Amino acid sequence: MQATVGLKHGPICRLGLHQHSDAHMVNRLCHRSRERSTTFTTPRRRLARRFTRPSHSDLRGPPFKLLSLPRLQRTAGPPFQQTVVFFATARIRRSCPVRVTLRMLVATAILALARSQTPTVLLNGQAVWGRLEVFPHTNALVEAFLGIAYATPPVGQLRFRAPVPLSAGGAKPMNATSFAPGCVAEFGMFTTETRRFSEDCLYLNIWRPRNTKAGDRKAVVVVIHGGAYSAGDGSEKNWRGVALAAVGDIIVVNFNYRLGVFGFLDLDSPAAPGHQGHRDQHMVLRWVHDNISAFGGDPERVTLFGVGAGSFSISAHLLSPLSAERNLFHAAVMDAGVLTSYHAEPASASAERASRMALAANCAGVAESPTKAEKVLECLKNLSPSKLVDLQQAFGLSQTHTFRPTYPNEFLGSLRDLSDVTADDFSVRVPAIVGDSSKEGTSLITERVHESFPKLHNVRDTLWQMRNITKWHGFEGRFTDDDLVKTYGLVDNLERSFYLNASAYFAGDVLFVCPVNKFVRLYSPSAMVYQYFWTRTTATPTAGPDSWMFGAYHGIPFYHMMGSFFERFAPYELLPEDVAYSMDAIDMVSEFAKTGKQPSFRGVTLPSYDVNEQQVFIFSDYPERVKGHPRQAVCDAVWPYGTAAQKDEL
Repeated sequence: MQATVGLKHGPICRLGLHQHSDAHMVNRLCHRSRERSTTFTTPRRRLARRFTRPSHSDLRGPPFKLLSLPRLQRTAGPPFQQTVVFFATARIRRSCPVRVTLRMLVATAILALARSQTPTVLLNGQAVWGRLEVFPHTNALVEAFLGIAYATPPVGQLRFRAPVPLSAGGAKPMNATSFAPGCVAEFGMFTTETRRFSEDCLYLNIWRPRNTKAGDRKAVVVVIHGGAYSAGDGSEKNWRGVALAAVGDIIVVNFNYRLGVFGFLDLDSPAAPGHQGHRDQHMVLRWVHDNISAFGGDPERVTLFGVGAGSFSISAHLLSPLSAERNLFHAAVMDAGVLTSYHAEPASASAERASRMALAANCAGVAESPTKAEKVLECLKNLSPSKLVDLQQAFGLSQTHTFRPTYPNEFLGSLRDLSDVTADDFSVRVPAIVGDSSKEGTSLITERVHESFPKLHNVRDTLWQMRNITKWHGFEGRFTDDDLVKTYGLVDNLERSFYLNASAYFAGDVLFVCPVNKFVRLYSPSAMVYQYFWTRTTATPTAGPDSWMFGAYHGIPFYHMMGSFFERFAPYELLPEDVAYSMDAIDMVSEFAKTGKQPSFRGVTLPSYDVNEQQVFIFSDYPERVKGHPRQAVCDAVWPYGTAAQKDEL
């Protein structure tokens, strides 16, 4: 359980308390004048935290980091009988009275905790125990309910199948105070956080403002994590809903869904139908529709929110006939991408890759069997999860693209090819905020994703890298070198940074920016669409000497709007302008989720997209509305389809 006590100034100091430490909970307050820091020690556990001494007038607050609870065993006892975590947000000054003040805080916190109650929800007759978390910039408390199952575990014979609904829950209380394992993924991709993986992974997490009650009918935001359909889970800092729930006064839901071969193997069979990951997401939306009212949410005000593969997924749900069966969501916020033919693949490519994996695994009878698909499926079902991950890595297009959404597939209805999408193909039409950032492609230039990027030194190297990008994403050969040289102004004998930026811009244009522009043109005639382009660079230095190169990189709009910006940037001393910008972005998204009406940011409304006016909202230090997308001319040159007719399609 968690609670907070605030002092006069902002974040942060943290103090960990254990349930069994009573009057002797704090046995020493150590004031170190040389290091200007304070260390707290408990009898059972020593928790050291260093506090930077600011100038007297400095109110920005040092960097903070949300303290994670120890993993709780799922026992019958309520969470507060096991572990207590206390957050004190304070400025620490070098003076003896600090010791007295902190002792008083400890005593006050103990009394407050003794009187407090564990967050509890009654879900279909079953008690669900949650925990308290805090958003340190406002000291607001949030109730979190973590690791709630939304489908039957997809293990054994259910591996590769569409999700199966849960059977009725029992009478035993549910301890929802710790995250469940994430779905099996490419280990270490896009994150350095320690991960726990399992095939038993179909769980969701809920955050709500403190003291929310059933029947409050607060707006709901369902967050779909990104990760190229190969990585990510609901426990990662990028996707947690503490800030959005606290600042926006809304309910936030995130969840795990199956990835890679587990989530997108398509053998044109009920045993491996394809789009399993998207079907998991659909199951979450059904669960939210049926159950979120118990947590104080409004099932008639559900907004989907995603970045990267999360945004791709939202566009898939807009296309899917399954979404039209029930009124499952009512608005969308899509950052950085829509599902196109090169974020997906033909179903035949999925089946062929699976066959090669089975052959590499030396499964008996695969090469000779006349019923090859059945043998392949039997083989892959019996391999260990780690073996499957190794094989899909070996036979994927790239490290970031293994198994992907497929077409044609009944999840997407009668659509035969994602290159053929028209305005009539959308099954659901809801108001949407849609956009991207000016340097989307810089997410690909880190060595952890593609080692070849740092090796660019001239035009030849850059063209080679651009061809690699087309190869990795399935549209090889659609650009001539002359077109690329002209469009991106490539010349020799320039700084290495120029070639890195050119490659990054190319990747961002063809994978994110230009597809979003086309999507907006197709979708806007039948729904209200508010397009943005994020150019603001975070003022807080975060990327060392190359921070200038990353700029407004992939996902930065999402991190600001979601509020995960604060945890993501926790190691750095956040500048006040960045804090304020994220707070205002959270306000914009939460208000849109509540009303579905035209959003505004800092007093400037986002324009409703019109194919004639083509107005776009620019997120910069001085937000504005402009006519025409800043990258539209480039998109007209590099869009990866050859004819004028094809350029009007996804």
